[in-house]
Amino acid sequence: MRVLVICFDNVGDVVFSSLVPMSIKSNFPNSKVDYLCKPYGEVVANLIPSVDNVLSIKPYWAKNKSDKGKFIDFLKLFLNLNKNNYDIVINVSKSWRPSLFSRLIRVKEVIGFKSKKNNLFLTKSVTGYSKNIPVMDSISSLLTLIDIEVIEPKYSLDIDFSRKLPEKYIVLHPFAGDISRCAPLKLWLKLAQSLKDKLKIVWFGTPKELQLLKDRLGKSVSDHYFSDTLSDNNFLDAIALLPNAELFIGHDSGPLHIAASCKVPVLGLFLPGEPNRTFPQGGGISDIIYKEEPSLLVYQEFQDKVFELLEVTGSK
Repeated sequence: MRVLVICFDNVGDVVFSSLVPMSIKSNFPNSKVDYLCKPYGEVVANLIPSVDNVLSIKPYWAKNKSDKGKFIDFLKLFLNLNKNNYDIVINVSKSWRPSLFSRLIRVKEVIGFKSKKNNLFLTKSVTGYSKNIPVMDSISSLLTLIDIEVIEPKYSLDIDFSRKLPEKYIVLHPFAGDISRCAPLKLWLKLAQSLKDKLKIVWFGTPKELQLLKDRLGKSVSDHYFSDTLSDNNFLDAIALLPNAELFIGHDSGPLHIAASCKVPVLGLFLPGEPNRTFPQGGGISDIIYKEEPSLLVYQEFQDKVFELLEVTGSK
C-alpha cells in the first residue's frame, strides 16, 4: 500500500499528524508512506517515525507572502506525483485544495475532514476539527476509514537525545505566530530571574525573535543561553536541545508540541487558544494555563505552576 499524507498547516499541525504514518506502518509494515508539507514544516516532518520520503512546496493559496507559492509549480508537483501510484491520500490539512489535486491525478481513495468544498473531492470523510475535541482524537477518526483503530492517540517525533548542556536547564519560548496571544516579556523575565539560581535559562525561538528579546531585555539576559547561538541558527540542532530540558514553557505553538513529543515536561500558555483541542498530547507530564487574553495572566499563578511541575519532575 502506497500512502501520501498531506499537511499544509503549521509546525504544530505537522507534529499532531505524526500519528498517521506511525499507525499505518504499525498496521501495514510493508506500506510506503510519503509526506507532503510546506518547506517551513519540512524539518519536523523528517522527524516523524515511519515516513519514507518528505516532499515540500509552498501552497499557492497561502496568505503570507513568504509562504505563498505558484499555482503552476503546485500543479507540476502533483503531476509528477502521479507516477508514484498512491493507493490512498490522507489530507489532514484544513484546505480542500490538496484533495482536489489528488483526485486530478486519479488517486482512488482520498480521505480527509468534512467541509463544504472538501466533500466534493473526498471519497471518505469524517467530521472536521472541533474546538472541544482533542486533535489526536480527530486524526484517529481519519484512520478508522482505513480500518486502523488507535488505542492510545498521541504524537511522537524521533529527536536526537544526545545533545545536552553541562548544567541542568529550562527552556522558555515566549513567542507565537500571533503576538497578540503572547504574555508580556517582562513576565517571562521575572520568571527567568526566579529560576536562574536553580537552572540555566535557554530562550528558544527564531533568530529574529531572539534578537527582539535581547533588544528589549538587554543586560538582564546577558548570561542566559539562546537556541539560535547554541545551534548556529540550525533549527534541527535547536530542536535537539529540547529532550534533555528539565521543563519547557511556551505558548500554544509548534515548539510546545515538539517538546511534548519527546515527553519533556511542558507548561503551555493558552492566551487564549483552544486548550480542549490543542493541549499537549505527547503522553508526558504537562499542564496548561488558559486565559481569555494575555493581560489576564497573573505572575504568581504562572510561577506557581512552573514550580509545581519542577517539583513533580524532581528538579525544584
